[in-house]
Amino acid sequence: MNSVLTQNKVDFAWIELTNKCNLKCVHCYANSGPEAGEDDILTTEDYKVVLSELKEIGCKNIQFIGGEATVHKDLVELIDHVLELDFETIEIYSNLLFISSNLKQRIVDNNLLVATSFYSYDEVVHDKITQGASSWKKTTKNIKDLIFSGVSLRVSYVEMPENEGHYEKTKEFLEQLGVQQLDFDKIRKFGRGSGETTTPEMSELCGQCAEDVLSISPTGLVSPCIMSKPWGVGNLTESSLGSIINSETLRTTRDMILKETNRVEMGSCNPDCNPCNPKSGPNCAPNTNCNPKHSPNCSPKY
Repeated sequence: MNSVLTQNKVDFAWIELTNKCNLKCVHCYANSGPEAGEDDILTTEDYKVVLSELKEIGCKNIQFIGGEATVHKDLVELIDHVLELDFETIEIYSNLLFISSNLKQRIVDNNLLVATSFYSYDEVVHDKITQGASSWKKTTKNIKDLIFSGVSLRVSYVEMPENEGHYEKTKEFLEQLGVQQLDFDKIRKFGRGSGETTTPEMSELCGQCAEDVLSISPTGLVSPCIMSKPWGVGNLTESSLGSIINSETLRTTRDMILKETNRVEMGSCNPDCNPCNPKSGPNCAPNTNCNPKHSPNCSPKY
């Protein structure tokens, strides 16, 4: 494993298009919400350059995320750019409050992957977590619509005090809608999910970001994953993406994450179990003990 880490490979990248979101979930690791996004500085052209560079260095898999990716005005244009670059997988992570007809057409025509978050079979509980009126109804409607259209959809369920014990019934409800892949995770102490915690702890990470993944923030910050921003490895306003990826900082940060999340000792973990990557299958079950401290199912987006 160490030989892979020292090569600073990137196989999968989160492209965070904005910190702005049309919801304000109580546990959001990024503190996203309707008022966020003031620090977004990367332009559409900047993202195109980043995507081209990622492809050039061998990155194969991309996820567009936010905040809420669908509120970015040029999401479809960026999807078209990624399609031209011919990545192996392209996933859009959205709360599915609204999917434009143009975006849906791109998704269906190009067999793009879609992921979303869903917090309870109980409408009241779900809306309490998202702090968005009718979010359960809107997300449920679009889940049905995308599945009916043949879209490959996976759903992330995050357990927290508000929905504790709701997983099994939520799983049954989603299966009735046609959902075939459901990821499970527990709340992680970042952003609004930190509660009373003032200093982020690396041990709260799932550990997958010790490997060949990378996150690009709309502020230009580059970090091992979307939750590891406190341990950023560079900024595109100061350095090129290539120099950041090949830096000693990225290598040592990945090694630190590897150690702090105890992944060095997890010999029984299935190497194909990488729920942070949309290529992962449904074998990452809630009780799979890949990490002594956490379930391995680190949802790509809460």
